[in-house]
Amino acid sequence: MVVESTATLLTIAFGVLIVLVGIQRSTYAGYTAMTGADASWAMEAVASPPTTCEVNRWAYHTWGTNGIADFNVANRGDTAVPGSWTLEWDWVDDQYTNRGSLAYSVVQEGQHVRYTAYDWAGIAVGAERPGQIDVSTASMSFLIPTNFVLNGKPCAYVPASPTAPESGEPGENVIVPPPAGATLGPIPAPESPAEPVPEPVPESPEDATPGQAPEPQPESAPVPTPQP
Repeated sequence: MVVESTATLLTIAFGVLIVLVGIQRSTYAGYTAMTGADASWAMEAVASPPTTCEVNRWAYHTWGTNGIADFNVANRGDTAVPGSWTLEWDWVDDQYTNRGSLAYSVVQEGQHVRYTAYDWAGIAVGAERPGQIDVSTASMSFLIPTNFVLNGKPCAYVPASPTAPESGEPGENVIVPPPAGATLGPIPAPESPAEPVPEPVPESPEDATPGQAPEPQPESAPVPTPQP
């Protein structure tokens, strides 16, 4: 009886051990699957952080090597963008701008541009604001800029339509007549004034060439002496 009881207890203990091992394995597998999914989600979040800003239009109106760029900035976040916002970008080629206006100020260092709009109302959630800037390029390569940043946060470029050009590609360009007083290219250097031609100076006897007889000088007429 004692032997049979011992065998029965061992059988029960072995069965309980098998059950515990199975529970541990299933728990570990579930934990691994969960942590793997979390890690995958975290990697996706790091790889493509959500942006709260969009530049959804960039088009040119040009004449010769100069022109105007028109663009839109959209607020896709959950808070309003305060007034006097700053949009930054990088030119792709030799584009250049250094002239502000009553509506904005601009600073360019190398290919990097800081554009500050004097827009005191800011940009409400879901709203858009237009912008405009003067552009010059000697190569006439009016390209869409890259690396947009709004108030220090990344700003995506979203083409207005599936067929619209992407960031870094030539933008939509409409050729227009130049404004009054505008130049079509580099300003030519001013011409130097012509040097005046010196007038001939009569030669004196002292300046005559050696061996050459001086030209005769006219004699003065004698002055008559008055009679008493």
